[in-house]
Amino acid sequence: MRSRSLSAAALTFVAVMSGARVASADVVHVLYPVPTVTIYAGDAILSDMLIDKRFRLSRRAVGSYLRGSHDIVGKVARRTLVAGRPIPRNALQTSEVIPEGSRVTLVFGASGFTIKGVGKAIEGGSVGDTISVQNIDSGQLVRGVVQKDGTVDVRGQ
Repeated sequence: MRSRSLSAAALTFVAVMSGARVASADVVHVLYPVPTVTIYAGDAILSDMLIDKRFRLSRRAVGSYLRGSHDIVGKVARRTLVAGRPIPRNALQTSEVIPEGSRVTLVFGASGFTIKGVGKAIEGGSVGDTISVQNIDSGQLVRGVVQKDGTVDVRGQ
């Protein structure tokens, strides 16, 4: 009995490696957003750069690619994205909200009051990243979390 299951597994492996078709139960039709043009590493992705395209894939491959434009638009390509091909999950990164060296607003709030100051970003960062910022008034280095509005929350300092 064991040799039969090993033989079946070996035959399946050989069939797949030789390019034989996968059983139709293992294949699904999926709609993915794909680039309309080649997008190079470092390029920001805009909504007009994407269209939806239907693919026939194995069930195992379905989760390897991004399924919604909302997960793609506004992000930056980590590597070249080929026109007409699905975008792998690990091919994008969030764009920096605060570039290194830029002036930023530091925000400290506690017990119903807020203090704001101006700083210089020592490192760049995206929303949610913790970055180092030099307070321009005092020269002191502080660390804070980048917010959606481009400010740096230094609550824990």
